[in-house]
Amino acid sequence: MDVEPFLRADERRCEMRRRLRYPDDVVVVGKIARLFHLKGHEYLITAAAQVVRRCPFVRFLLVGDGSCAGHSSSRSPGGLTGYFQFLGLVGRRRSRR
Repeated sequence: MDVEPFLRADERRCEMRRRLRYPDDVVVVGKIARLFHLKGHEYLITAAAQVVRRCPFVRFLLVGDGSCAGHSSSRSPGGLTGYFQFLGLVGRRRSRR
């Protein structure tokens, strides 16, 4: 695995925030994983309600694809839909742009 992009992540921070439409004051909680029932995504979605109450400037970014992709995006609890962004599978070519 090429770890170099992760070591220099701050260099692309502004560009990625702009592309994903995240203002500078938003805290981004990211999860990169296959969207599969054994990965515990339901715990993140459940905990998000508590996090949002304490930190309304938070957004949850889920990167990945799998058998629960449609199910996960539809399970965002009522009132939290605007706090979640599901990117789907991001290939190498797309992630390096």
